Amino acid sequence: MSSPYDDDVAHFCVTFTRAVIAWNTAEDAARNLLLSLSKGGLGAQAAITHLGNIALLDALRTVVSVHTDLVEQGSQEEAEHINHLISGLDIMRGYRNFYVHSIKGIGKKPQGGAKVETDDHDFVGLMHATEAKGRLAYINQYVTTAELVDFMRRVGQLSTYGNALQNVFANRNGLAGALSPPPQLLSSLEKPIWPEKLKKNRSYLTGRQLLPEPSPE
Repeated sequence: MSSPYDDDVAHFCVTFTRAVIAWNTAEDAARNLLLSLSKGGLGAQAAITHLGNIALLDALRTVVSVHTDLVEQGSQEEAEHINHLISGLDIMRGYRNFYVHSIKGIGKKPQGGAKVETDDHDFVGLMHATEAKGRLAYINQYVTTAELVDFMRRVGQLSTYGNALQNVFANRNGLAGALSPPPQLLSSLEKPIWPEKLKKNRSYLTGRQLLPEPSPE
């Protein structure tokens, strides 16, 4: 018989797994958009398939820049939508990478500190990381299941938005266009609202002291 502890840990693990799968789906939507912008073909597909998320962002930025230069009619509106998708992909990538690479354990929500929205399950992902980018920084914070659910909702919007844009460009590509459903008009396509960029709780090592990151003015 499982204990309440096992049930709460399992609840967090299932939510975390669903969040990772949701991100993979959103990343695929971005790859498919890049493939359509690149006019498809086996060569393009082979080059795009194994792009990491940073290379994928760079490729999308480059292609949309070329697309804007070469296509006059409607290119500004198209560029605005694609750049908005790129912005969302970049922001959510920061959350995904932090969650995937920094969770080192699962435990009870720490007592004290700022109030964070949770559900009935108080178990959280305990995140610990070290950064060495000019200064040595230590990061200690946690992520709740409620935050993971919000992440899933956001990347779900990212996937839907990316698929809608991909369909617009797929309809211009020969046979692929003939097999695709009619695209939604860009003028009627609503831009999702992305969250703020991820904020990390850093403490910097200065001499022999560990100092918290100064608050922005």
